[in-house]
Amino acid sequence: MATNKTSPAERLDSSPRWPILHALKRSSGLCIADLAATVGLSYMGTKQHCLALEKNGYVISRKDHRELGRPRLLYGLTPMGHLCFHPEDTTFALSMMRQAQQLFGPGAGGKMLFLHYQEKAESYAKALSEITELSARLAKLADLRDADGCMASLDGATILERHCPWEQIFLAFPEAASLEEACLSKALGVPLKRSVVGTGAAKVVRLVCLEH
Repeated sequence: MATNKTSPAERLDSSPRWPILHALKRSSGLCIADLAATVGLSYMGTKQHCLALEKNGYVISRKDHRELGRPRLLYGLTPMGHLCFHPEDTTFALSMMRQAQQLFGPGAGGKMLFLHYQEKAESYAKALSEITELSARLAKLADLRDADGCMASLDGATILERHCPWEQIFLAFPEAASLEEACLSKALGVPLKRSVVGTGAAKVVRLVCLEH
């Protein structure tokens, strides 16, 4: 008997429920009305999809108690839901960096990362070069990071990144975090403070602008 070897996440990739998961990944929780408006589906259609995703363990609902009015029901991703968003395959990059360490010493991997982030800072700075207002520069930088796969959005003076495509590199080379912070600060022209909230696939990278 033939078996379906695709994972649940792979099957969801082509499902109408995938945009719902994507919208929830980019948020800290959405009610059905906001979620429906985001993904362009009807209220009832979105609700049915959310109920099915919750039944299958991808999303979870919680009550959001407000000062005025009835509490809202917010939906968010479960750990299994977060795992639908795989990091990029960095096997080749990690292999090259480790081989460089063997050939040129333990600091070679860090030097390669430094050169990468120097190049990335120049690329970001070029894209920001014609923008003078800091808030507009922050918004543009968030867009650039979003285009790089970080699921970035701007919240006041803070860029929130809800996905790290290069997670395996950050785990193997922890210095990547400080190099990335320096890269983004250099591109923006003012210092950013990088911190991480949460753990695992659900963690959020916060890039706080220290001058605003």
